[in-house]
Amino acid sequence: LRFKRLKLEIVVYGGSAFALHGLRNSSADIDVEIIGGELNLGVQQIINKVGRDYDLNKDWFNDRVSIMLPEKIKRSKKINYISLSNLKIKVPVLEELLAMKVIAGRDKDNKDIELLLNRLGIHEKGKIVKIVENYFDREYELINKQENNRISRNIDSILNNSAISKFNFLNLITEIYFC
Repeated sequence: LRFKRLKLEIVVYGGSAFALHGLRNSSADIDVEIIGGELNLGVQQIINKVGRDYDLNKDWFNDRVSIMLPEKIKRSKKINYISLSNLKIKVPVLEELLAMKVIAGRDKDNKDIELLLNRLGIHEKGKIVKIVENYFDREYELINKQENNRISRNIDSILNNSAISKFNFLNLITEIYFC
């Protein structure tokens, strides 16, 4: 980016955000929201080159999460993780990650939810519901009753039981920056 005078501003979600918060060692990919629109061709070429150089999956850096983000999350305050002249990386606050994982309601997210609850010191269902409603007020109301019950049971279960490392992530971002 630096040598080609290109700019990139992203918000990192998913497993990579967990790694940047020190909650997980790895993630299979880097899920991002690109601030200011889509990747331009020059930036995409750099990302593809870094992926080839590190023998990563074609979708190792993707913005599929963007289409699922409600406006309330897109507008919420983020933590600046890296802020250089032409590369800015932000991560959501832990409460936002918790809300997203709870709404996703996937069994594979239970461990992440448990990690977040422990880090945040949350042990009551009411607090979890308030956090979810803070980020997903309208969307949360629209979830059908059966799905809402499944998510509620999942939270109860977690409360009762209470692949890209941070190092590799930073290496890959450094590669992108210096291309």
